[in-house]
Amino acid sequence: MIDKNLEKRLANLRTANEESKKITRESIQTALINLMSTKEFEKISITELVEKSGVSRAAFYRNYKNKEDVLKDFSLNILRIIVNSLSDPNLKDNLLEWFKLFFTSIKMNRKTIQLIFKAKINIYEYMIESGLVVNREYTKVDEYNVVALIAGLIAIATKWYNNDFREPVNDMANLTYNLYKDLKSIF
Repeated sequence: MIDKNLEKRLANLRTANEESKKITRESIQTALINLMSTKEFEKISITELVEKSGVSRAAFYRNYKNKEDVLKDFSLNILRIIVNSLSDPNLKDNLLEWFKLFFTSIKMNRKTIQLIFKAKINIYEYMIESGLVVNREYTKVDEYNVVALIAGLIAIATKWYNNDFREPVNDMANLTYNLYKDLKSIF
C-alpha cells in the first residue's frame, strides 16, 4: 500500500507538470500569433519562436514537432471554443439560432480567423482529424451529411470572411439555415 502522503505529493506533482506544460504551450502559441501579425508563417523560424516565447528549444520540442503543430493546436483551441459555444442544449432544436451563434462566434474571433486563413490552414481537415465535430454515433448517411455540413459551413464562412463580413450575421444565419434546415437530424 502506498503512503497517502506520497500519493498526495505525486498527484500535486502531476498537476504542477500539467500546469507547466499548459503555460509553455500557451507561451509558444502566443509568440507564434504575435510573429504572424508581422511576418508570413512560412518565414518564421523555430529559433525566433522560442526566443519570442521565452522557452527553451527542448521545451518547444517536448510539446510540438514543428511550428505547424503549434498553429494546428492553436487553431483547434479556437475552433473548440466556437464549437463548444454552439453546444448549448437549448440550441439543439433551434437551428436558426445555432447558425446565428456560429456566425457571431466567427465574427467575434475575426482576427484569429484571419491568421488561420493567412497561414492557409485546412480548418476542415483539423476539425475532422481532431474529432471536434463528431461526438456521437451517426448512421452512414448522417456521417456524410455531417461532412457536407462542415465543408459547406467552412466554405460559407470563408466567403463571408473574404467579403469582409459585409452581410449581417442574421442574413448569413438565414441563408445557411435555408440551405441546411433539412439536416436537423444530425444535430
